[in-house]
Amino acid sequence: MIYTSNDLSRVGRNQDGCEADGPEAERDESAFFAQSVPLLSAEAELDLAARIKTGDRAAREELTLANMRLVVNIASQFKVRGMELDDLIQEGNLGLMRATEDFDPETHGTRFSTYAACWIRNYIMRATSGGGSMIHFPYYLVILRKRFDRVKAEMVSRRRSNPGGDQSEPTMEDVAEQMGIEARRLRFLRNAQADCSSYSASTLDAEEAGASEDLLSEERPPEKPLETAEEMERLYAAFNQLTPFEAWLVKRRFRLDDRAEDVKADRRPRSQSRSRPASRRDDDREAKRIKRANDLADEPRPYRELERECGLAVYRLKQIERKALDKLQETLVESPAPTFLLPAARSPRPVARRASA
Repeated sequence: MIYTSNDLSRVGRNQDGCEADGPEAERDESAFFAQSVPLLSAEAELDLAARIKTGDRAAREELTLANMRLVVNIASQFKVRGMELDDLIQEGNLGLMRATEDFDPETHGTRFSTYAACWIRNYIMRATSGGGSMIHFPYYLVILRKRFDRVKAEMVSRRRSNPGGDQSEPTMEDVAEQMGIEARRLRFLRNAQADCSSYSASTLDAEEAGASEDLLSEERPPEKPLETAEEMERLYAAFNQLTPFEAWLVKRRFRLDDRAEDVKADRRPRSQSRSRPASRRDDDREAKRIKRANDLADEPRPYRELERECGLAVYRLKQIERKALDKLQETLVESPAPTFLLPAARSPRPVARRASA
């Protein structure tokens, strides 16, 4: 963000008036934003949003600057190895500016800060998901990889704690069933990671890599990665026809981003000891949990959950979702989207085509 000379002279100095550096300077800068930038009223936000629609750059800068404290507060919640607070704030600034460009009070029906928080977190999490790698790995695949590593490690631990049971290494199909997803999604993860490994060193720690490297490096047919890559390329090309909020809604609604909250069903009861053999009751509970995870895997995310995340009413979310799906259908009419990526888009409304004269 752009600062005035007076602003910069007050930021990054300690109580003695000397230049501060490191974490102290970052704390001083955060405190400056929290105390010096006035908040906007709802009426002021509406006025600025109306001016932004007319191309008023001054209004855009004013709305952005007034919400800088929101970026600082959100960025301060992240502790990422190898990234300073200032780096996180700069990434959050990009999300804030993106929200400023797309914000429409009439469409979104919420305060700007509520809408912008989603974009700020999204940009920060995408920036931190690479772990220092020169090659950007999609964020939803990073989350899927973490799920895979954790679930596979738990399966190995359970098998080793039961000497009389199966001691073999879990297969990809076993892990997929435990996660409640289709095995093809893990195969796509393996293929995507194999493609990146030729250009970038792995971002996993040696201990984490040892838990799953053998399984993810299995030999695969040469044509499979190409087919999957083409499907993903068509899908994400179609997303370019959507507004940023429409793309976010479709990905969240149909679980394309694999956010961390999707793994709640995989958590084991804290009271269950890993050392004792599983009882029949434990087996029944585990079977019910897996069945529930499988049932939820292909189901769209509930509207109420999305309502809590973005602040829009359910009826508006449905309207925006239908509009976005119609756009995707028009874009993908010649090459349909992969069914496993849009499991709940069962039968979008047919697109009316005018008869040629």
